[in-house]
Amino acid sequence: MLVRAIIVVGCACGFVVVPQARAKAVRTSPSLVVREASTNYVAPQDYRLSVWLTALGLGLDQVPYAQYSIGPFLTIAGLLFLLQTVRLRFVCDKDSFRILQTSSFKEALISSGENVIIGGENTWKLKSLVNYDTFPKGWIDLPWGPVLIYFKETQTPKSSWTWGIGKGANSPEAIKKGARPGQVHFFPAICDAKSLFAEFEKRGIKQIK
Repeated sequence: MLVRAIIVVGCACGFVVVPQARAKAVRTSPSLVVREASTNYVAPQDYRLSVWLTALGLGLDQVPYAQYSIGPFLTIAGLLFLLQTVRLRFVCDKDSFRILQTSSFKEALISSGENVIIGGENTWKLKSLVNYDTFPKGWIDLPWGPVLIYFKETQTPKSSWTWGIGKGANSPEAIKKGARPGQVHFFPAICDAKSLFAEFEKRGIKQIK
C-alpha cells in the first residue's frame, strides 16, 4: 500500500511538484502580498511525510538489492517532499482554495503556476468543493499521518472528470454508493490535514464519510 501511495503521489500530484516557471504574484505590490498572506487562512506545514519517507529510504539504502531500487526512490521522494513542504502553502481566502508558493519577499505568496495535469491555475472556488479526505483513509489520526490529501471539485470542466483515477471516482457504482461527481485531486500530505479539514468544515464544506 505504501509503495502504491507514493506512485500515486508522483503521478497524480504533478501540479504540486512541477510548478510553471512563469508563476506570478498574487498582488503586484510586495506589501499587498504580505497583507494577503497574513489575513487568509494558511494551513500549517507538516514535515512528517518527508521525514519518515527519507528515514525509511536511508534505512533501505543499507539493505542489499533494496539499495538499488526502492531505497533511493523513497529517499529522493522524501527529500522532494521536504522541499515542497518548505515551498508550498495551502490557502483559503474569502471564497477560494489555492495552492501557492513562497517568494523572495518575507511572508509573500505567489502563484504556483498552472496545473500540469489538467491545466489552469491551482485555484478553486470553495463552493465547488464537494468532498475531501486522506489516503490511506483513517491515517489522519495516526502518529505518522497520511500520505495523501484528497479533494474533489466541480469547477473543472466535466470533460476532465473521468481522466485517470477520476474514472473510478465518478463511475456509476461510486455515485450509487454516495460519491459526488467532480474532478479528483491528490497532493502529498505536506500540510496539516486536520487543520485544513477543520477550516473546510468551518466554511461549510461537507465531507462525505
